[in-house]
Amino acid sequence: MASSNITGDDVLAFVQQLRRHLKRPLRLMWDHFSGHKKAARLLHNLYGHRVQVACLPAYAPELNVVEQCWGHTKYGEMANFIPHDINDLASEVAHSLLAKHQRPDLLCAFLQHSQLQL
Repeated sequence: MASSNITGDDVLAFVQQLRRHLKRPLRLMWDHFSGHKKAARLLHNLYGHRVQVACLPAYAPELNVVEQCWGHTKYGEMANFIPHDINDLASEVAHSLLAKHQRPDLLCAFLQHSQLQL
């Protein structure tokens, strides 16, 4: 299984697809990942105020909804999982994360736990 790092261009492409799908202004909450900084600059140049980016504090995992999701996967659903190999691990992580799409109650709970004022 080949892997590569996500770049600012990858983030930009993802947000552009998201915009085409949602067709409304977006507000994004990002951490200080370098790819996010580049994408924010490019998005501002392309969309102006139709895409707003706000940054989380430098170290505040309790505010990051993505960290809530990862924590639920790592320490909840997969706490006692022992993979046979790296592909088995990747498959189980993907299954856990994708299954959350069917749980809007859980996703809302992650957001509420963060106590972000949106």
